[in-house]
Amino acid sequence: MKEFLYADNSDYDSKFVVTGLNSVTLGYYNNKQMKKLYPNGFHVICQIGKGKNFLGDIKCSGCSLPAYLLDYSILYRNAGYIQISNNEFAVIKKSNILFLVLYFSAVISIAVLMAFCLTDYSGALAQNVKNECQAKEEIVLPYKMTTKQFIDTKNAVFEVPQQSKINFKANQRLQSFSFSNQKVNPYYIVIQIMLQDSREIIYESDFIPPGGALQKIELKKIMEKGTYNAVIRYFTYSFDSEMKTLDSYNTNVEIIFD
Repeated sequence: MKEFLYADNSDYDSKFVVTGLNSVTLGYYNNKQMKKLYPNGFHVICQIGKGKNFLGDIKCSGCSLPAYLLDYSILYRNAGYIQISNNEFAVIKKSNILFLVLYFSAVISIAVLMAFCLTDYSGALAQNVKNECQAKEEIVLPYKMTTKQFIDTKNAVFEVPQQSKINFKANQRLQSFSFSNQKVNPYYIVIQIMLQDSREIIYESDFIPPGGALQKIELKKIMEKGTYNAVIRYFTYSFDSEMKTLDSYNTNVEIIFD
């Protein structure tokens, strides 16, 4: 460990306070004064005030200053110099407040910008997903739906759509499928598509109210290319607050996935 001796020069233009058991005021050369006194340069061998690698102590009257190896980090700024021998000096390092403020301001700005972009992106993504889901399957209502506390369905008759063949696209869930529940019908309709061989339900609609219609449906699974025997099942429920189960109807169809 090295030991240096503080030179208590009478021409120091500035002062700083060393705190400890006893506070001591020491003089130092500020940057402007050093340039004027040593226009051709000077020799700096260590630094005080801030540092990482301890080098030794600088002894002064009533105090001792820890000296560190020179560190040219932009986190520190040169505040001035003290003389420790005839031709050698120690630089006084202080935190580079302006740099730190600018640095952390930049970090915070970037973080806020990223958060905003991510929020905006996630919001846009959520909206896109929502729009995509709506595009996949939507019950179209041409009027404002209202329901009664009770509706008489005693004489209600459901006309089963007659179709023997349906063409779907293979290897995709979204399919074109048209169906409408007549506005005069006093019931909801739920549609299921079931494969005959496996009894697997590959599609089930939501409640389709009177006047509601389907244009697109989303299958529960992706089907490979081929021809499948299936059953389309129609379930009816009263169009009132009770929504009681009424009847069910089946029709056999051949679904061609191509």
